[in-house]
Amino acid sequence: MRPASAIHTPALDRMRLLEQEARLRPVRRMAEALLVAGIVGVGVAASAPTATVGAVVLVLLASALDGQAQRSAAPDGWLVVQELLTLAAVCWLIGATGGLASPALLLLAPGAAIAGARRQGGPLAVSLLVVVVGAGAACALATEGPALADTYGAAVAAAATIVAVALVASHLAHAERGVRADAVLDPLTGLLNRGALDARMIELRGQAELDDLPLAIVLSDLDALAQINAVHGTAIGDGVLVGAAEAMRRSLRTFELLYRLGGDEFLLILPGATTAEAARLAERLRDAVATARPHGVDVTASFGVAGGKGGRLQFGALLAEADVALYEAKSSGGDTVRTADGGGSASDAGPVPQPV
Repeated sequence: MRPASAIHTPALDRMRLLEQEARLRPVRRMAEALLVAGIVGVGVAASAPTATVGAVVLVLLASALDGQAQRSAAPDGWLVVQELLTLAAVCWLIGATGGLASPALLLLAPGAAIAGARRQGGPLAVSLLVVVVGAGAACALATEGPALADTYGAAVAAAATIVAVALVASHLAHAERGVRADAVLDPLTGLLNRGALDARMIELRGQAELDDLPLAIVLSDLDALAQINAVHGTAIGDGVLVGAAEAMRRSLRTFELLYRLGGDEFLLILPGATTAEAARLAERLRDAVATARPHGVDVTASFGVAGGKGGRLQFGALLAEADVALYEAKSSGGDTVRTADGGGSASDAGPVPQPV
């Protein structure tokens, strides 16, 4: 079984990246301000006004991309653009102020630290290669051929410093991400747990109030898991639980996050969805569990659905309504979907949307 911190899905990776960026932003803003000050200082000392202004503009443009990264479904692409703009700014200044003799080489360190905080392994190696090649090209263009041999030691020292800073930052960030992942991910199924739920609900309620959008929740429970444990043993029972969770997760789109509340109870939160839409999705999940047969064991699940809209949303009330609907589903024999308004199975409620 994989540890929670080793589990990756596109939605979880995006969530971790944006959460990390939110934590890094105040420090990164300070680093950007210091970087601009360093650029101005080097440029003034070297009498290179054009390169100084150009480098400052590139750094400010990189900083302005924060909003795009937060809104994008693929924020890592915008963050790469940020890093490339900052690297271009520093390399431009290096080339204009003496190459390997330029004090602007020191300004590569913050960018290396940020790259290390964001990545590890192969992606980090690629980032560092781009930094070293870019800085090396700037130095070569600014230094005459015969003089390059005299600056070999400085080049090695600069490259080693860049790599060392990035590796230390990467190790520290990886350790911090692992601690946070273990705190919000269920170690058995890899789903989000209650630790991740409270903050998410505060965010979604605020969004619903602002935009007056609907929100629905789906509460589910496996049928007869206690009997499966009694017949097949708890090891097989855990495998059935993991298999059912995986079947549901694969039936969802990347932004539809499933939570394990405890035991064999799961919760799906659907911002922007009506109760009817959530019921149709729950029907798809019910079918996915029924056909999964993890470890060759037949297992089914029951589902309760509730929804609300805008400022009237109260998560506690929604959860209570969904719980009542779930109880009705289980009381009717299980393997079915019930809604808080008394509706039955969603199988006749229209076409079931397919994941993308």
